[in-house]
Amino acid sequence: MSLVERDAELEIFEEALAACSAGTGAALLVSGPVGVGKTELLQAFARRATDAGATVLWATASHAERSMALALLGQLLSSARLPAEHNDRLSRLVNAGASTPGSEGGQALPAAFLRDLTTMLLELAERTPVLLAVDDAHVADEASLNCLLYLLRRSARSRLLVVLNEAVQPRRPVHGFLADLISQPHVRQIWLRPLSTCGVAQVLEDQLDIGEDASLTHAFHHISGGSPMLLAALVREHRAAETSKPEAPVVGDLFAQAVLTCLHRSDPGVLELARVLAVLDEPATPQLLASLLDVDTAAVQRALDTAGEAGLLDGVRFRHPRAARAVLDGLTTEDRTAIHVRAASLLYRSGAPAMAVARQAIAGHYTGDPWSSSVLRAAADHALERNDTALALDCLHLAERGAADEGELLRIKSAMLRVQWRIDPANSERLVDDLLDGVRRGVLPIRQSLQVASSLLWYGRTEEAVEVLDRIDEDAAASPAGAGLTMYGSRSFLALTCPGLLDHSTVQKPPPPRAALLGAAASPFTAEIAEIAAGLFNPAKADEATSAAERLLQVLRLDDETVGVLIMALGILITAESYEIAAARCDALLAYAGERGVPTWTAIFSALRGAISLRCGDLAEAERLARTALRLLPPRSFGIFIGMPLSVLVFCATRAGRYEEAIEYLGVQVPNTLFQTTFGLHYLRARGHLYLAVGNHRTAVADFETCRDLMQRWSLDVPGLVPWRIDLAEAYLAAGDPDRARELAQDQIERLGPQNRRTLAHSVRVLAACTPAGEAVDLLGRPAEFTAPLPEATEPALVGDDDVEELSEAERRVAILAAAGHTNRQIALQLHVTASTVEQHLTRVYRKLRVSRRSDLPSSLSAP
Repeated sequence: MSLVERDAELEIFEEALAACSAGTGAALLVSGPVGVGKTELLQAFARRATDAGATVLWATASHAERSMALALLGQLLSSARLPAEHNDRLSRLVNAGASTPGSEGGQALPAAFLRDLTTMLLELAERTPVLLAVDDAHVADEASLNCLLYLLRRSARSRLLVVLNEAVQPRRPVHGFLADLISQPHVRQIWLRPLSTCGVAQVLEDQLDIGEDASLTHAFHHISGGSPMLLAALVREHRAAETSKPEAPVVGDLFAQAVLTCLHRSDPGVLELARVLAVLDEPATPQLLASLLDVDTAAVQRALDTAGEAGLLDGVRFRHPRAARAVLDGLTTEDRTAIHVRAASLLYRSGAPAMAVARQAIAGHYTGDPWSSSVLRAAADHALERNDTALALDCLHLAERGAADEGELLRIKSAMLRVQWRIDPANSERLVDDLLDGVRRGVLPIRQSLQVASSLLWYGRTEEAVEVLDRIDEDAAASPAGAGLTMYGSRSFLALTCPGLLDHSTVQKPPPPRAALLGAAASPFTAEIAEIAAGLFNPAKADEATSAAERLLQVLRLDDETVGVLIMALGILITAESYEIAAARCDALLAYAGERGVPTWTAIFSALRGAISLRCGDLAEAERLARTALRLLPPRSFGIFIGMPLSVLVFCATRAGRYEEAIEYLGVQVPNTLFQTTFGLHYLRARGHLYLAVGNHRTAVADFETCRDLMQRWSLDVPGLVPWRIDLAEAYLAAGDPDRARELAQDQIERLGPQNRRTLAHSVRVLAACTPAGEAVDLLGRPAEFTAPLPEATEPALVGDDDVEELSEAERRVAILAAAGHTNRQIALQLHVTASTVEQHLTRVYRKLRVSRRSDLPSSLSAP
């Protein structure tokens, strides 16, 4: 690689060489980190000296020859073709010096030897200028260095130029040979620095055809740290990859080898530091590193500075992961484990965060200290906050191995259940069995027992869920008031999900005073759950239930403990036909679940959002969301909740006329206990409508009647949950029994509340279908007479008959259906026009009737 940003150094050498040729001896000391290009610069010096007619003697010192007396000097003197008489005399002299007692230890050589050696080299310099070039002088044998010092002190008026390269360690005290060398008046020190960004850009321009790409240049500079050795490796990697315009530098084996070369040529302390940093794989303080390396902090800082100057580190991190991997590859498993274990212990004693301790404990499979289990559980909690479920499970699996007692083991398994349920509930059932055993033996706390009950219910294991709740009841009776209130809220939630499972007296009796609920040591949402439960089973309190659900959805953050409550709150809004609010809240929960990367949450709220879209008439969106839910989790993982996405998909396929596809969805295996739950009602209803669509009226009636029987048995005859009367009416109508259909439709209309606008519209349409043709259109235009409880919702707009007469026949048809509560899409399907046409008609209707929105359309609209 050509020399870049080295013009000043070359100029200094040219000046020294010229002075040398004129009879003024000198020495240059080139200092810099490993890999900075000192050898290449020294080679350039040697070429220029040779071109100028000088004799060049070259030697490269090494660690291996450091203990060999005069090894460097012997290499120097044998590196060039000298005149025979000089060569023989110098060889004999060096051999004699090397055999002098004490010379191998760097002790003073005989004065006669030094004098004769100096005389012969100065005589050689009288014939031609002489360059003594020494690479890696910092590892040369001491005897040779002493000889060079002796020579330099006597070469001021000679044609002798000495250039020595040394790899420096920042902050290292200068002593010995270097101190003596620098003190000589004719010695000049050159500091060689890494390449700047501009220097890297010049190298890339010279060596690679990648054009002017500032971001790529900065990437090459960052990875190499400006080290010419590492940069050269990256350039070779690029050429080997045979890509003309890479998006990023190619970093592979050549770069890794260059990193190792730098480390092995550095001070041994730098290599040991690099090994520790590679194993830790996270920032560490100098104090921790010093403890791990068993050295003082000053030594660690010197090693950090050295590695930083060499382009290997940026602070206490490797500049590129490939460098760390190269170092790790050179370590045995035993070495790695030892470092991890020692790091875990030191980090814990220094008060480091649980996550930092846990990472080292996991890597070292370490559970040897009493503190390890609790620290690993704490780290798992932190990992979940960062959405790292894999790390959380690693922490808990290791903690499980080191659990000190049964109580600790159960706490760990409870935490594992929480993490595993986020990923895939089907894979956590074994943990539930272990915890269930703890409940039965009375060693599991109430909070974890409630988690077990909820999980059992999810899996459809209802009898065992009841068993756990009964056991908790016994424990809660002897516990503080807060525990009993928490139990009340939990039973309310379970009753809403699986009404046939529990004694309704649990939730139908008046709840404790709200002040007590809020003031006791209970869940912060116990009061809202109580209001929701009371409202669902008591229509007179439906408004309170809806308000409580909205409050929960506004204030609760989605987490492992609140997910069930949030599902319940959304269900209440859907049942109350508050679809806009439910959709907005569900969208927010779905977005948060996606941000957190929790598949189970995302699948659940996708299914619920699909159900909302279905009720709003957006079949395409409903189907997309339900498909998404089943793509995220297999059916078995949904437990009893599988009834929700399957019911949406069956409905959508049925409405689209894809009956075979709908039948395939019904072939998905569901828990036997699904039909003890409200999710089972949705499934039965969807199946009934499929049977109805394919002409199997009797089976459809059976499914709708099953819905009726279950809802009445559970005291949950709420039309917003499942409007079974209208479903049955449609089935009877299709079977040719309009009288029974009309009776059911009228009964349904009479039971509707002010919130049931969509159910009202549906009911009126079914009733109209049961009515003679001459009266049907008029019926569609006058829903107010069926909605006496809704005067505020059906108060006629101030529109005159003359205004209505201005509507065209097409506009009137659209207006009648819009006033009855149909969406634009539904109107388009019924009238066989496009949604855009419906929108245009409505715009003209609003203008002619002087109204601004659909709700202002008069209920007195009738067909012409």
